[in-house]
Formats: sequence, C-alpha cells, structure tokens
Amino acid sequence: MKTDYIDCLVRPEIQALVAKGNISLNIYKELRMNSYEMWTVYPALSDRALAYAISQHLSQVAPFGKLPSTYEETCLHVLLPLLLDRFEKAFAPLVPIQQEISSRIKNDPII
Repeated sequence: MKTDYIDCLVRPEIQALVAKGNISLNIYKELRMNSYEMWTVYPALSDRALAYAISQHLSQVAPFGKLPSTYEETCLHVLLPLLLDRFEKAFAPLVPIQQEISSRIKNDPII
C-alpha cells in the first residue's frame, strides 16, 4: 500500500493507533476519520472490527436482484457476504463468558 500521503492527511493519533495495531471494535466505532485515515486504519483492525467495517460498507451497496454477470458483482454480492457470514459465525464461540453468565442469571427463575 502506498503511504506517502500519511504524514499530511492522517492525524498523528490515528497513525499511533495504526502503529499499535489490533484496533478493537469499540475504538473503531468511536473514531471519526477522513477517507485517507480509514484507508490507513483497515489493515490494523482486529478481526471483529474488520468484520464490522465490512458489514457497514456492504450495507451501503445497492441491492442486487439478479445473477451476477461480472467477477466484481460476484465478489461484492455473493462471495463477500458469504465470507462475512462465516467469519461472524466463527466469532460465536468467542462470546465473553460474562455475557453468558449474566444472561443465565437473568433467565434463572430461582434467582
């Protein structure tokens, strides 16, 4: 990726986050970035944050109602949503134990 634009178009705090790497979903959701900063941040996102970014961008793509006729349409409307779905399902076993315990406590008729 070409990076000669970084010093003048990407704020130092964003550069520091990218240098640190593995930007969490919570931090990513709070960021307000220009296009150059977003382009710079994508490779540094955690897996969860990357899945969220992909789903956010896919939600802005025009609906597709026919069979894809190009490689681009196939990637955008068929393969990427399938990959994202599988990626998000892979996170299901990683649900924090605290959430699981709190849901059990709320649903337990004895407590």
